[in-house]
Amino acid sequence: LKLTKNTLEPVDYSFYQRMRPDDVTEEFLWSARLEPMLDYISSEDIPLIRDALTLAYDAHAGQSRKSGEPFITHPVEVTRILAELKMDTESLVAGLLHDTVEDCGEQVGLEEIGFHFGQGVMKIVEGETKFSKLPTHHPERAQENASGEVTIPAGAGAAGASGASGAAGATIPLNGPGTRTTNDEKAQDLQFLFLAMTEEVRIIVVKLADRLHNMRTMASMPQAKQRRIALETLQVFSPLARLLGLYTIKEELEELSFQYAMPQQYAITEKAVNRLWEPQRAAVEAAARELEEKIENDVYLTGLLQGLKIEISRKAVYSIWKKLQDSGRSIRDVSEIAQLRVILNPANASDERQLCYHTMGLIHSFWAPVPGSMKDYIATPKPNNYQSLHTAIIPTGLVVNGNGNGNGSSASSSSNGAQSPTTSRSYNQTLFPIEVQIKTDDMERL
Repeated sequence: LKLTKNTLEPVDYSFYQRMRPDDVTEEFLWSARLEPMLDYISSEDIPLIRDALTLAYDAHAGQSRKSGEPFITHPVEVTRILAELKMDTESLVAGLLHDTVEDCGEQVGLEEIGFHFGQGVMKIVEGETKFSKLPTHHPERAQENASGEVTIPAGAGAAGASGASGAAGATIPLNGPGTRTTNDEKAQDLQFLFLAMTEEVRIIVVKLADRLHNMRTMASMPQAKQRRIALETLQVFSPLARLLGLYTIKEELEELSFQYAMPQQYAITEKAVNRLWEPQRAAVEAAARELEEKIENDVYLTGLLQGLKIEISRKAVYSIWKKLQDSGRSIRDVSEIAQLRVILNPANASDERQLCYHTMGLIHSFWAPVPGSMKDYIATPKPNNYQSLHTAIIPTGLVVNGNGNGNGSSASSSSNGAQSPTTSRSYNQTLFPIEVQIKTDDMERL
């Protein structure tokens, strides 16, 4: 049994700020940050990624981020995100070089990148460069003059786009016939995005990794800019991540965007979720252990399973807030925040569907299901081929309890604060729903 508290923890990059700039060397970035992530890359391709780091390191020499650390740390961390997604070599190289043409155009050109790293890398970097010049993604480049017009500096329009926004130094009237509205510009952005996804979807994946690292390190930006970028991320980038099936990135983008775009609502929701999670956590952990015991002792499953993993997680703050908004309920109505993900490893792949259905029936035999909560995404997968059985149950069975009050909120602890492996058991008096997802390893991988 592997219990994973799969809550969204913030990624800490503060070690960069504690380092002296001279210590952020090319060798440090390679050996400590990049090379350990490349165990899935063939040995023949490793030198190409190493060469890309050298080019990016030299091109960004002397540049710093708003937070003070050397700029090269940004493309390196973007590439680490791409490596976590197990992206191919060309994507990793493009991640390292995605800002070189835009920020170091005099030193590095697209032709040079194409010559050294191939046309695939060049096409991705070119797409990143065009995207960064879209005016609605850099509104600070547009300046309103005294006549009530917006002047966009040369090069700020989308490459190849028709209309005033693509012209050098173009002036766009804010009023009158033919005016380009915000909706027009967003439509232009979306047109570019869909064209990029059609021609080379890796442009969007690299851009999502770029945006995720920027969101993780946005604390040093002015508050107004934080809010603008966060709202844009919720409106454009998070839906794109969902469309591509990158749910881990989608969830983190939503959580960070919620935090910056609506800090007051985020704080209220997070406080309510934390207040619920504390008394529920012990009962959820006990439910996971009881479920493991039931599955291991089930006569039908014993010979058909070669492995089992149960993950404990807490629903994301943004997900809970969004569900409340959609249903018109208040924060006081929050109750279902805990999740158990049961991942089965069948001995025979042909049995995987039947094992999932049997496991759901087993769960319902000792925990009462919440009416209307069952969803079968195995018989009818989601459009992206997601397969799983979903149900919500009320854990009316045994819970961990150290003081005999029966609510699972104060499990026995050792002196260092960890739960003691030997605890008493009593019946749960505080009823709350737990969402349970049941799938196989292959379904999870797909």
